[in-house]
Amino acid sequence: MTLKAVRTIGACPVVAYFCKRGTRGQARRIADQAIRSDQIELPMVYPVTVELPPTHPDYGRQIEAFFDESAERIAAHLAAGRSVAAR
Repeated sequence: MTLKAVRTIGACPVVAYFCKRGTRGQARRIADQAIRSDQIELPMVYPVTVELPPTHPDYGRQIEAFFDESAERIAAHLAAGRSVAAR
């Protein structure tokens, strides 16, 4: 991680990151040392990874709904005046 990334994470009260169900995700593991216990963690858990092929009609609907919900969750923190570091 760059020093700029460490500073950005440290300056934000909320840290958002993508992950697979049942894991913390690679980005979260990389940022582990930069995240403090007083920060709010916002894991954004993918609804599908290997359960459906990307060509399946339900895959697209689930991923689209997931991104919409993730954006709403981040927007709620921003509207409350909290900066969000996201990866």
